[in-house]
Amino acid sequence: MISALSVEFIVKGKTVRVSRRLWDALEGPKPDPAEFVESDGCSKSPDYWQTIGGKFFTLWPACLIHDHHYRHGVLGGTWASRARADAILRRNIRQLVLLRGGTQTQAVRIAWTYWAAVRIAGAGSFCFAEGEEPLSLWSRVREVAGLFVEKPGAYRPIALRADDRPR
Repeated sequence: MISALSVEFIVKGKTVRVSRRLWDALEGPKPDPAEFVESDGCSKSPDYWQTIGGKFFTLWPACLIHDHHYRHGVLGGTWASRARADAILRRNIRQLVLLRGGTQTQAVRIAWTYWAAVRIAGAGSFCFAEGEEPLSLWSRVREVAGLFVEKPGAYRPIALRADDRPR
């Protein structure tokens, strides 16, 4: 469901909402809420992250977009498009942590943790185009080692009001 103020999805059997402003601020092609069925959120990883200091971060919006990229091949079914989808996940998680008041260090650590997990274990879930599947040992090594370097200063989180935060 979609409204002027929020976007609603079903994640792991629960209806969840994210503000329209935050949803629009996240990077990458996004699923249409009217046609989206259900997501498993961050799959086998937590949809929410809590630090030792008590900060609580909602990560499922980034994972939902990443699932859309993986399952529907919206970026293409190539090695490069998979790397791009994973890089978008990393940047979106970083954005969500920073918007929730996390530090740069927290944002980088959480984002790279999720990025590393999908790079290592995500190939089986990606919708590869014919002939692009990871078949050989070399292709799997290349897949795990596929680092994406961002330009310095490429990240500038938007400022949100308290009522714009994901629930």
